[in-house]
Amino acid sequence: AAAAGVLLFIYLFVPEWVIQMRLDAAPVTIREAILEVGGNGGDFSIQGTADFTVPRDVLQLPLVFYKASVHGFTGRLYFHRTEEDRSVSRLLMGAFTCKETVSIDSRQDVQIRAGGVMSVDRPENVQVMVQEFVKKPNVTMSLEAVVNIHARVYGFLPAVLFGISISKALTIDAFDQFRGNPIRLHELLEVEGSPGTAAVTATANIFNPTVVTMVMKDDFQMDIAFPNGESDLHPPSLGIMKVAPPMRVAPGMNSNKATVVVHQKPEIEESFQRFIAAYMGEQEGFMLAGERSPPLPVRVSNVRSSSALVESVSKGLDVGVDFGVLPMKFLSAVSADVIALNDLRGYSVLVNLLITNPLPELVRVKAVELHAHHPDLDGDVIYEYIREVKPPYMNPAHYKLEASESATISFELSPTMEATPKVVTNLLGMLKQATQRAVTMGIDLVLTVEIGGGDGDGFVQPIHYKNKRLKGELCFNALPPRSPCGGLPKNDERIHPLADGDYMDDPLFW
Repeated sequence: AAAAGVLLFIYLFVPEWVIQMRLDAAPVTIREAILEVGGNGGDFSIQGTADFTVPRDVLQLPLVFYKASVHGFTGRLYFHRTEEDRSVSRLLMGAFTCKETVSIDSRQDVQIRAGGVMSVDRPENVQVMVQEFVKKPNVTMSLEAVVNIHARVYGFLPAVLFGISISKALTIDAFDQFRGNPIRLHELLEVEGSPGTAAVTATANIFNPTVVTMVMKDDFQMDIAFPNGESDLHPPSLGIMKVAPPMRVAPGMNSNKATVVVHQKPEIEESFQRFIAAYMGEQEGFMLAGERSPPLPVRVSNVRSSSALVESVSKGLDVGVDFGVLPMKFLSAVSADVIALNDLRGYSVLVNLLITNPLPELVRVKAVELHAHHPDLDGDVIYEYIREVKPPYMNPAHYKLEASESATISFELSPTMEATPKVVTNLLGMLKQATQRAVTMGIDLVLTVEIGGGDGDGFVQPIHYKNKRLKGELCFNALPPRSPCGGLPKNDERIHPLADGDYMDDPLFW
């Protein structure tokens, strides 16, 4: 009886003890995992598949080889959270059911691909896991399960181990707030403007440093904000980012599409202007807007979805991420034409700008406010040019750029009225530049534009542009030239309308 009891004890407990001891020490590797969220109505469950390797040492026995199978199992999935005192608490997320058969050969590493369904029993704990997965460089999860192992020793002796309890914790890479690889704007696809509202559809490059492919099968949207420094923990929302299903983020680099909708409100105007200025970054000379801009810190929060599951597991998400800008062509060249005889008005001065519309939508210039500094942005303000683009002085039809169009626009100046007294103190330096047929200055420009819609029905937004130091060519002409100074492209589609007498101070559009 004693011997039978010992044998029974060995049969019931020793295999489980050996397997668990070896499993604890084994370097189990997850090669790939797929997590599918949503797409199942109101069902609070998540589809999952994991592809991982277990070293053969875990199940090897001395002088024995065997083949075995595990016909499905149900386990509990936990998330390990590190508390402020560095203690670790396990948070139950739900029950994971695998109906697939796992095959084992004691002479080989175990290659397992297990798929199943996790019922979300504790949505509040899954919320914690989601936030930590976005914020932290890595996360730890564990699975506890009870399995039945059906084996054939030496290929013919049947052996069955019932009710073997196993558990294994694994640490995997997480997103770390995209610090190493910021989300980066890739391409502007569409821009729609209407009074007070703009919708921008674009693709962004998202690097997934984990082994987990995430598939969102339901729509979701979230608020986007641009904080004013690290101490600004609750900045106003600049807009809403909407993502249509399915959204798939596989390991490595991905390109995903989303639409950002901005509604103009007084409380966000200052924050929106700061975002535009930060996006353009420091400008010096003719360079792409955003070329020197570091990744911008933005906050995403307040996730909403038609899926109760997505809303539940994302509740409370409020995290800062780095957003990399897409450099865009804006101002490519500047020149000036001094004309001795321009019709009956005597001499005139035209400033020529080669401008590119970086948006995939029509843009109209509504107003211009320019402050020119000499010899750079730190110098004196020598000229101020402030105009509204409207009759009878300026023809609005000449102040528009089609989607992605580049064109030369010329502004006619009034030096006697718009030059500041500081011109006198800078006169010597300016004359020296004039002898070299060059002009150097820093500019502080506010360009008010209307995006999309019909004239008066688009999205109107001031764009603040600063350039520390620009150098342009200066040309002296007896009569109006046939093309802009400096070889800037001539635009024959736009005709100077001064001859019809409708506009008193219209710029020349080449």
